[in-house]
Amino acid sequence: VGPQQHFNAPVDQQIELVMAIAAAYHATEQHIEGALILAEHTGLFANEEQAAVSDTIWTLLRKAETFQLTQYEYNGDNYDVQGWLELIKTIKLNQNSLDQQYLAFTKWTEDWPAHPATSQLPLELQLLSKLPDTKATDIVLALPVTGPLANVGLSIMDGFFASYYQQNQDRASAPQIEIFNTAENDILAIYNRQHNDNSLVIGPLDKASISKLHTFDTLPVRTLALNYLDDAPAKENLFQFGLAPEEEARQLAQHLRTRKYTKVGVIAPELDWGFRIHDSFARKFSSHGGIVIESTFYSDQASLSNTVAKLLATDKSKERARAIQNITGTPLNYEPRRRQDLEAIFIIAKPDTAKQLKPLLSFHYAGDIPVFSTSQIHEQNPNTSYRDLNGIEFLEMPWMLSATNPLKVAIKKVLPEQLDNYSRFFAFGADAHELGARLDFLSQIEDSQLEGQTGDLQLSPTNKIVRQLQAAKFSNGRAVAIQE
Repeated sequence: VGPQQHFNAPVDQQIELVMAIAAAYHATEQHIEGALILAEHTGLFANEEQAAVSDTIWTLLRKAETFQLTQYEYNGDNYDVQGWLELIKTIKLNQNSLDQQYLAFTKWTEDWPAHPATSQLPLELQLLSKLPDTKATDIVLALPVTGPLANVGLSIMDGFFASYYQQNQDRASAPQIEIFNTAENDILAIYNRQHNDNSLVIGPLDKASISKLHTFDTLPVRTLALNYLDDAPAKENLFQFGLAPEEEARQLAQHLRTRKYTKVGVIAPELDWGFRIHDSFARKFSSHGGIVIESTFYSDQASLSNTVAKLLATDKSKERARAIQNITGTPLNYEPRRRQDLEAIFIIAKPDTAKQLKPLLSFHYAGDIPVFSTSQIHEQNPNTSYRDLNGIEFLEMPWMLSATNPLKVAIKKVLPEQLDNYSRFFAFGADAHELGARLDFLSQIEDSQLEGQTGDLQLSPTNKIVRQLQAAKFSNGRAVAIQE
């Protein structure tokens, strides 16, 4: 912000100028500067306006990246500004643990007793100040721990407990955990018994059990279900969080339109899950003004070449050449031509299939067309090389792109084989634990989000957790994040 501005105009004009400068900083994503110009001139505002000003300052500071805040140098001596900067750093640097945030915030209030934020707490800090009274005292973890989904359920549970133990160093204040096996018990049994106001259910995983929860007018216990029900209306006390590939496909469609692609081709498996992902992508892409020029479907490995040829119309090019040969009776030297109206290709495939599709695209003269996919194309296997997929871009959860994530490293030491096979579900369980503690924040604070293991997490108006994934690509046989 620089030296504090001095104005000689009437107070209302000074306020108008300060607000305009703050808005200009905000519009150019200079969030720290926008917040501090307001902080420097808080005294201009009437008492009844102070709460709104504090909320605006906090909202702007919250938008700043942590590395920007830690590197920012304020050269002035304004008490309010110094306090705001200390406060936002305190919150940002402890954002991985609500308990640590609470302790750090409590210390800040002791160090800055005269600061305006102490008496005019922004909503997020009001919620944080009440944490000891509102945090869950007991959690029911409702998952299948036997039966066909046991490996998935146990991996989610392991991820949950890894985060639980990391966050709860003081076991005396940690919530009590009950494991409820949904493979052998009806989910409704949880809701037919007494719970206190700070109880929480995390689960169930299967859609049939979640559907049962919609039979309640109001759920008696706050619940974070671990799957999505399609088109289900919002219900009080019920939140939904999942890893649905259909959601990834919709996000990829939006990503492609942001990249200015308007005409794409799709290659998908001739299976129910392939049709669902294809249709989710196509609807979203069309709603943003894009056109799916051609869709082709493969049934097995042997059909891949014909599927690619059909997408690129090289089969028709060959047919035309054969027809000319038959008419003229003369052998032709020709090179098949692919269609020219495709700007990008979306392939829905797992790694082994994708490794055959990528060279086939080059063989059919489409090596120059950008190729995109969902995270299904990438698996957590240290022995797998993705060199055959170099150049393909996809969307992925941050967990899968990091080799240094402390929680992931800790789990790998104890459960290396399970982590390789069920890595996404470990991340899912860790985020379920974090989300359970932050539902108040996500539901009450506009634009609030959690930087989770599975993506940046926000709550939609229908009480569904929306994951914002990270752009990635294969380079030198490895999956790497794309900095956009």
